[in-house]
Amino acid sequence: MKKSLNNYITNIIFYSFILIPISLISGPLISDVIISLIAILFISYCLMNNEYKYFKNSFFFIFIFFYLWCLICALQSDYKLVSSLKSLVYFRFFIFALAISYLLSNEINYKKYLYNILFLTLSFVVVDTYIQYFFGKDIFGYEKSFHRLSGPFGNELIVGSFIGKILPVLMSIYFYFNKKMSLGLIILVYLSFIITFLSGERVSFFNITTFLL
Repeated sequence: MKKSLNNYITNIIFYSFILIPISLISGPLISDVIISLIAILFISYCLMNNEYKYFKNSFFFIFIFFYLWCLICALQSDYKLVSSLKSLVYFRFFIFALAISYLLSNEINYKKYLYNILFLTLSFVVVDTYIQYFFGKDIFGYEKSFHRLSGPFGNELIVGSFIGKILPVLMSIYFYFNKKMSLGLIILVYLSFIITFLSGERVSFFNITTFLL
């Protein structure tokens, strides 16, 4: 019974996690809810199994120091209530990181599932943005904004930033399993590189260029 419950919690954590790249397209709200859900589930898992090894490392103590420092700074700000609440719930990101560490160390090969969902998500964003570049509108009807590209993100000009964050993770996971790049990944990297340049986001283009070099 306990083992089946653990598997159930693990599966929910995993399927919630792979939805994050997709949910980022719709905005920060859904992804933030997912992160909070994963953090709660992982704490529940650790308490049920008395498993605290993920907390026994230098990363935990460094984060606690940083977390307390944020709270102290928030209490000294001009907007104590708002700043304190934001800093207080920041703890969920640390638990989220530990939950992902737990997933990646699991016997089930979650990394390949994660690679596939990242590949499909990034491919969709890149293709949609190219459609917007060539035809003036993407498949959702979002138009170019002052000759800048936004792709499926609508009024938010963050398509380059999204690609710049997802592409390194995608390639890192791929090279965990392989020594040579596949043709599909080469094409996606090339298209991502070009569309980031066309998006007009200089910082994102610089970051991708630096990563690829």
